[in-house]
Amino acid sequence: MKLLKLLLVILGACCFQFNSYAWIKVVKMNGGFRGYKYVNEDHSGGNHLLACAEPGKTKCKWDRHPSFSGSDSPSFEDMGAIERRITELIYSDNLIGDFWYYSIFVEYEYDVSTDTLTFTLYSQDEVDQ
Repeated sequence: MKLLKLLLVILGACCFQFNSYAWIKVVKMNGGFRGYKYVNEDHSGGNHLLACAEPGKTKCKWDRHPSFSGSDSPSFEDMGAIERRITELIYSDNLIGDFWYYSIFVEYEYDVSTDTLTFTLYSQDEVDQ
């Protein structure tokens, strides 16, 4: 129950983030071997959030493809490649960082104490503003 409350707080903070940048954010918290119990997807104001929590049987994946308005948007394959790169960096003890994936700027953070991975994607157009 604590974890669910924490997830709701994170979702609320993410949805009401007041910046002018459009983003695509993924939050994965305390997943299980087969997937997640809670999977929530939100698309509002040009921002896209996928939040997954607690061990379960549902894959943490988008039902509706997230996109940046008027610029290059990541494909599902790009999203998978970005997440694999983040996993490689985390296994190399880089728990917080950022990098470019072609024209997409990626920020990520892994919190070991809560087993939470958060990563956010920005289009190059947004970064250049």
